[in-house]
Amino acid sequence: MNQRQALARVRRLGGAARYREIGAERHVLARLVGRGELVRIGRGCYAVPGASAAITRAVLLNAVLCCVSALRHHGVDVPGDESVVHCCVPSRRGGHPHRPGTRLHYGEVERDGDVPVATVLDALVAAVRCLAYDDVVALFDLTCDRPGAPTLEEVLDRVAGRSRGMAVALRVDVDTRARSRVETVIRLALRRAGLRVAAGVRIPGVGEVDLLVEGRIVVELDGFAYHGDRAAYRGDRRRDRALLRLGLVPIRFAWEDCTPEIVVEAVRDVLDVVREGALPPHGSTPAWVADQVEWARAQAMRPSGRATGTPPRRRARAREG
Repeated sequence: MNQRQALARVRRLGGAARYREIGAERHVLARLVGRGELVRIGRGCYAVPGASAAITRAVLLNAVLCCVSALRHHGVDVPGDESVVHCCVPSRRGGHPHRPGTRLHYGEVERDGDVPVATVLDALVAAVRCLAYDDVVALFDLTCDRPGAPTLEEVLDRVAGRSRGMAVALRVDVDTRARSRVETVIRLALRRAGLRVAAGVRIPGVGEVDLLVEGRIVVELDGFAYHGDRAAYRGDRRRDRALLRLGLVPIRFAWEDCTPEIVVEAVRDVLDVVREGALPPHGSTPAWVADQVEWARAQAMRPSGRATGTPPRRRARAREG
């Protein structure tokens, strides 16, 4: 193996690798180090300049990057301290000297190709033990069932192998229709307040709404990035008018006000006003639209807040076909 091949091999391995993984003669690596194209980071360990600090740490430990560190490597937004690197070593290796800034996991994980990084599936399962419960729900909400990611059922089956109770709880609380972490936090807070909540409900003539509470109140959580320009501002008001015509009450919260305490109190106050009965749709609303709104309300009142079956109009079309 020549110098060019050795350097390409290290890059394919994630930018850092151990001598035995590279497969080049030591004098070849020594020349690359002398030229500054490789850095000797430890005994028998080499890295390209500027290599990922997390992968470098995993190579030095002869481990695999896992848990939240692996998820960050895969481009997943994970809360917490990024300076702590999570690595996995085989259980048979026993104890390992403590290294500041490193969190060791023990077990077997599958590598994502040649790079010493766990797959998204193994990383998600490992994260259940390291993150707070609400953060786990948000992580599963925004990762599972996405293109290229494992399905929620795959992840929960693996979680059940470690903790059946945790898997049961996550099956109730995770909703992959969520579109942001704050939406997940608010949804969980509303449910803990005893309210029935559905995420990502599609309303005819309006589109998808953030949260539908008790089948009557639409909660919209507005971040400035998506609602700050004039067109979005105008569109939000049109949506609000359309919701009111359908008998649904919209409440909007600026991003800075999207805290569980503020949202729960506001929703309860509005519910006290409309609790006696849902507002009827406007008289000009087509019957099929009113049917779909009623169907969406009924689905949102289910304990899980997840829809089953198809809206009335689709069922009618299926019968016609």
